Amino acid sequence: MITVIFATYAAGVIASLFLFGALSDQVGGSAGAAGRTRVLGA
Repeated sequence: MITVIFATYAAGVIASLFLFGALSDQVGGSAGAAGRTRVLGA
């Protein structure tokens, strides 16, 4: 059961990182775009 809770927490953290990265791109931060490009390999 603890594994399920931790997996849910980890998925939420990863999702929030992508969300705030996209939000920072909208505001004008370019570090998020560079980081996502490296992670996605595009």
